[in-house]
Amino acid sequence: QDPTFVQMFVDEALLSARIEHPNVVHVEELRELEGNHFLVMEYVHGCSLGQLVRSLARLRRRLSPELAIHVAIKVADGLHAAHEIHDEAGQPLGVVHRDVSPQNILLSYQGNVKLIDFGVAKVRGRVQETAGGSIKGKFRYMSPEHASAKDLDRRSDVYALGVVLWEMLTMRRRFDGASDLDVLAAVRRLDVVPPSRHAPGLPRGLDEVVLRAMAIAPGDRFQTARELRDALVEVSPRAAALHESALGTLLSAIMTDRIEADRTRLAS
Repeated sequence: QDPTFVQMFVDEALLSARIEHPNVVHVEELRELEGNHFLVMEYVHGCSLGQLVRSLARLRRRLSPELAIHVAIKVADGLHAAHEIHDEAGQPLGVVHRDVSPQNILLSYQGNVKLIDFGVAKVRGRVQETAGGSIKGKFRYMSPEHASAKDLDRRSDVYALGVVLWEMLTMRRRFDGASDLDVLAAVRRLDVVPPSRHAPGLPRGLDEVVLRAMAIAPGDRFQTARELRDALVEVSPRAAALHESALGTLLSAIMTDRIEADRTRLAS
């Protein structure tokens, strides 16, 4: 009913349709039926990273460092593909996802990793621009500059992926609070704790990679998601070499109730 939201919806479809990468959920079609807009998207039979982590926590289990790094490598690959999108004239669109979070990382039961939801992405020249000074995205994964409503570039997504990786490694929330304002205040306090403080035995050099991804100043971070990806491969070649089936096996063991519910629902 709101033309502003309809235009944001159309913007997301047009952007997502440009991104052709195995680690990004693809939009197949944008349709309108009797005044209602909808997207036809690739179906990912699985769960979100957030759902997996919560299920592991209930069982008092954790992701292995290699699987956590493997997921981060795949997300970084998908992010880099989105960041590199150009327009028809060959000019970079300056895409910033702005909502890299466990809820927007999908894991298929075959072990594939897919980034989703470019609905709040910042793109140069997109029709529906964000109002000046407003903040879009999940506060817990915002970079300091995002939380302060400053101008953003791809390095803000690098920071957010660093937070996601920190949480996968530690099985803790990086920032917590009783309200969104409390979380924003924590993000802006800019304190950074190495993940090994909560998860001993991580691969050598991983602390430095995660802390660099989460550096306060954008200039001190990895400048691209590919740089972060390459650094993770260097500190953990085993994670980079993992077959998708390793993640798929974990999902099959942990998400049994959801898998059964999905099987019943799909059969009907």
